[in-house]
Amino acid sequence: SYCIYKNGTCPKNMRSGWVFWDDECIDNINSHGGFLPDGVYNHATKIYYCCQTDGNWYDSIELPVSQPFYLLTSSSTDTPKCQMVKWAFSYLEYIVFDTEDIDNKDAQGGEHLFLDGDNKYYCYYEECRRTMTGPSGSFRSHKAAVSEMDPRSQYCSWLITLAETYIISLSFKELIIPSCNDKFLRIYDGSNYTAPLLGTYCGSNASTEVVVLSSTNNLYIVSNSGSYARNPKNTFTFHAQYNATNSTECRRTMTDPSGSFRSHKAVVSEMDPRSQYCSWLITLAETYIISLSFKELTIPSCNDTFLRIYDGSNNTAPLLGTYCGSNASTEVVVLSSTINLYIVSNSGSYERSAKNILTFHAQYKATNLAVKEKTGSTIIIIATTVGGVVFHCIVLIVLLIKYKRRKRARKLSTPVNIPQADATPQESLPIDQEPVYETVPCVNQEYYDDVATKANESEDISAEGRTSDHEEVGNTMENDTYKNIDTVTQDSDYVIPTHERRESYEDVNMGKNLPDYEPLDLSKREADDYQKDHLFSSLDAALNRYPNAGIMLVGDFNRLNYRYISNHFNLRQTVKNATRGAAILDLIFTNLFHHYSTPQILPGIDLSDHNSLLIRPLRRARKAKVESIFRRNVKPSMKSCFGRWLASTDWSFLETLSNSLDWDRYRSCRNQIKRKLRESERKFVYKRINDKNSNNNSLWKTVRECIPRNEKTRLTYSGNVVEVANKFNEYFSSVGAKAAEESKALITSYGLTSTHPETPHKFSAEIDKFHFHPVSCDVIRKIVCSFPSNKSPGPDKVSVKVIKDALPYILQPLTDIVNCSLRESLFPSAWKLSEVIPLLKEGDHEIAKNNRPISLLLAASKICERVVLEQFTAYVEQKKCLSVHQSGNRKLHSTETLNLFISDKILKSMDDKEVVAVILLDLSKAFDSIDHVLLLKKLQVLGVSDDALCWFKSYLTGRQQGSILGPMLFNIYINDLPMVPKNGNLKSYVDDSKLLLSFSVNEVNSAAAKLNEDLRRVVSWCSLNSRLINSNKTKLLVFATRYMLKQIPADFHILLLGKKLFPVTSATDLGVTLDSGLTYDEHVTKLVSSCVGSLCQINRARHLFDMKTLILLINALVFSKLYYCSTIWSNSSKKNIAKLQKVQNFAARIVTGTKKFDHITPSLKQLNWLPVNYMLRFRDTVMAYKCVNGMAPSYLCRMFQTRSQLHNLNTRSSELLEIPLYRTATGQRSFRYRASCLWNSLPEWLKDHNLNLERFKSGLRSYLVQQFLDEQN
Repeated sequence: SYCIYKNGTCPKNMRSGWVFWDDECIDNINSHGGFLPDGVYNHATKIYYCCQTDGNWYDSIELPVSQPFYLLTSSSTDTPKCQMVKWAFSYLEYIVFDTEDIDNKDAQGGEHLFLDGDNKYYCYYEECRRTMTGPSGSFRSHKAAVSEMDPRSQYCSWLITLAETYIISLSFKELIIPSCNDKFLRIYDGSNYTAPLLGTYCGSNASTEVVVLSSTNNLYIVSNSGSYARNPKNTFTFHAQYNATNSTECRRTMTDPSGSFRSHKAVVSEMDPRSQYCSWLITLAETYIISLSFKELTIPSCNDTFLRIYDGSNNTAPLLGTYCGSNASTEVVVLSSTINLYIVSNSGSYERSAKNILTFHAQYKATNLAVKEKTGSTIIIIATTVGGVVFHCIVLIVLLIKYKRRKRARKLSTPVNIPQADATPQESLPIDQEPVYETVPCVNQEYYDDVATKANESEDISAEGRTSDHEEVGNTMENDTYKNIDTVTQDSDYVIPTHERRESYEDVNMGKNLPDYEPLDLSKREADDYQKDHLFSSLDAALNRYPNAGIMLVGDFNRLNYRYISNHFNLRQTVKNATRGAAILDLIFTNLFHHYSTPQILPGIDLSDHNSLLIRPLRRARKAKVESIFRRNVKPSMKSCFGRWLASTDWSFLETLSNSLDWDRYRSCRNQIKRKLRESERKFVYKRINDKNSNNNSLWKTVRECIPRNEKTRLTYSGNVVEVANKFNEYFSSVGAKAAEESKALITSYGLTSTHPETPHKFSAEIDKFHFHPVSCDVIRKIVCSFPSNKSPGPDKVSVKVIKDALPYILQPLTDIVNCSLRESLFPSAWKLSEVIPLLKEGDHEIAKNNRPISLLLAASKICERVVLEQFTAYVEQKKCLSVHQSGNRKLHSTETLNLFISDKILKSMDDKEVVAVILLDLSKAFDSIDHVLLLKKLQVLGVSDDALCWFKSYLTGRQQGSILGPMLFNIYINDLPMVPKNGNLKSYVDDSKLLLSFSVNEVNSAAAKLNEDLRRVVSWCSLNSRLINSNKTKLLVFATRYMLKQIPADFHILLLGKKLFPVTSATDLGVTLDSGLTYDEHVTKLVSSCVGSLCQINRARHLFDMKTLILLINALVFSKLYYCSTIWSNSSKKNIAKLQKVQNFAARIVTGTKKFDHITPSLKQLNWLPVNYMLRFRDTVMAYKCVNGMAPSYLCRMFQTRSQLHNLNTRSSELLEIPLYRTATGQRSFRYRASCLWNSLPEWLKDHNLNLERFKSGLRSYLVQQFLDEQN
């Protein structure tokens, strides 16, 4: 039972009425303005109302309550009563009308608001819903008036929501609900009333002993205080408090193959939330199963205490058992069938005593099912290194000259391993076992002395690479087993007795791996020339067999002709630092020096007196994909057996087979297998998509895996990644300054001057200027919660998700930091750092200019920037500082609204037999080349105070593009650009600007001169403001009818920086392809091609998705492109609309499985899809609704006027839109004409101003669907 003001016709089921006030005649100063309800406003007042009186005022209704609102009382009640509204409380207020005292003619009729003498009663409503996010807090019921129904506490709710790892304990200091008639307090274990109900409290069970514990991080409380009069004995009152507990303290995950765990200790005689719900997850490798037993298991009762075990990773897995009371004993043994076991305990939610405590001590053990007896043969895999394009890298380790040295080192440094003595021959060991050795740390001292002596005698060091002869070494080993070594030659060829000279098994096998290996002649081994010849012949053989091979020759060389190796084999010696003492003795020759780093010198290993060398590849080669190939191991003896079996087989049965019958059987089996495979795939994908733990990211990840697409190769860089990063960083940080310098140079090159006046200071008074004001914790909380959690973190690697989880604890310090920044006019320098990711635009990815920088900002800096953005945007909108010609980064503005306005201007000019020239300007590096000093001056002109200006200066210092404030500051920077042209109009969407000029065909030459003048003024402004116009990407379009286009001279052009720009037939602007006649033929052709390509990809994988997922995919990937900016091109030809209808038909066939030649209309009805022409009408009408109701830019809203705004006649059509007059069909294609006709054709209930946008869309769709169905019938 309530009333509202009338404007137009009353909503359905509401009755009209009126009240007339005979105002004072003497000194009457009545006046009116703004948006008024229907009525008469002169020396007296008459107001019309719409009232709902079918129900009782105490029956609650649901209305949007997020913002305060008013309802009027109804005259249907005896006393003024406020209509009950769920989730809101009300205040009864009144207005006094001072009417005529003598011969008063006050009157009323029909249903109207409640009147009491001169008092007019109405109700003010505020929301009665509260959300709490702190780790603890309290709340109480709203105070109600005694002996009177109080709508303020009719339906109220409280939501406690915390981080994911917390649970909530709720208790009551006071809880009084005398009766259970219609009063209650309900508590839900979740975020709304659809969650599990934990309890309903009223009457006797409502007491301070109530304690409620959630199992999630949300708790939702709803109260209903009753809908009838109450007295002091029947008052609904409560005072609640809550505390948060980190549930991870009793959640444990175990991955060891065995272990144990026990229940948490609980406080006796007290409810302990820590052990209310606890869980343990055992998860192992894929080949294991788990056996669980108990050393202790005591659960006295089964009231609300239990232990549950699930055969999986969560409580959705199969339940293996619930244990409590008598079945809880140490005899319980549980065996899993999977690699996971999930255990949950509940210790009860009521007071417990020492006799009623859940106690257990469990242990588990894993069993590996994959342990089997190893049989078969050993497979040896020989890997080759791939470098360059394709080459084999043959590592020639030349140890022939150092053979004796290696023998000596082996005896000195390696303990002698001798198998344990055994009189009986040992059996061969299995492959995976090693023989047992004992260590004998003894060395033949006489042999060592002989080696040292003979080495000194045979010392012959080449002049190349040798700088010292000997080195004193003493006490090299502390072990008494090794004697002191007096003098050791630095680098010698030790002579081994002839009877001990033999080539090791390892050396022989290493040499055999070389191509065309020729065994070493032992009789010639001591001859140096023979060793060199053997080395050189091996290199020649390798290069002859593999001409493009990569070679690396490593060793400690004696008497080697380095120059011959470098020249003949094209190898380079890469070791530049000493490897032993001050000499370079160990060398590396290679032709791969471009692919490896300079060798790094490392300490020697063990007893070696030479340093070690480390070389690294300059880039990590991509790991080759390992593919296993299985084949049958057929021995020669098995081949003959297989042949005899084939020969003995009777193949005569083939002659009796029927070709058609067997082929049908084959096809049937094949199709059956295909169906089963597809069904299995579909079930698998369905399970992943509908997993309750999945989110939008996992959904689209699954979709991308299923839909076939071209694989993108991972981009790698040929150079050192650090050098590449530095090169990219230098380019990105300097490209803006270079563009600014180029624009400044144009001033002198073309003699440009300033041709536009400076904007004067508009805000001189300090009160009018923009000042920062401190923010509260609630503002910071809303900003943090508005950020998506899945965005990449900045250089500090602190993601938004981490800040959200820690918000209950850091909210106040974070608010203080932001307020300190605003108060001190200082933006922290650490917040200016960003991690830049290069994103390839086109061309070679290793060239910096072919990449677009993507900046990853610190989460804390984004919070501070968002605070500044909200305050500064509110100031700019309030003062109307921004030009109406800028549509980018503004509320209610979009690419569609700007394109719509421009296309209407073009069609209007074409209807007036004029030609329209449009220059699409392209600015290079628009965001990078902003002059910060000039930007600060423009901010000062807009009224930014000195303190705020200091903050902006601190913020801009040392910063590149890529910030939250960037788009708004860019709008401020180019705010005066639209005022520069003298003859034409300039419209902008961020940095995409276009210059328009209309002219008649007879004025082509003068129009070109005007365009050149405006263009020169724009170029001058850009140069003075560090903007660089890219003449190569700037386009000229001429719009006119086909007849007038033929009259334009072929040499019509304009000049831009010395370059002639001739008209092009079509160009793309803000995503829409425009042609000279605005037919949109080319745009529709490209659109159809793109949509059909996406549909073909979906069609190839449609068997994997259910209908709901297919509709989601098509809406996201196809229809979003199909209807982009549709209000602009919806006036295209029927031929183009038919092409688009085929795209929708294709999509409907994919979703419903309709065959190619079946009629498509039943499928469209089944899907409840509007055909394309109806859908275009729907979108046009929605845009018209926005324009009529002020939900569009002002330049569109001004295009529509009602007939009552043009004249004062009160006719039946006064509320209809005025249809503009156009002479030709071209003018009638404009959106203004089409939208006016569509709006006037709507039924009255759809044009009701009380309908919000969502309800209007819903009603309009239903209306158009019914029209479509009626048309088909």
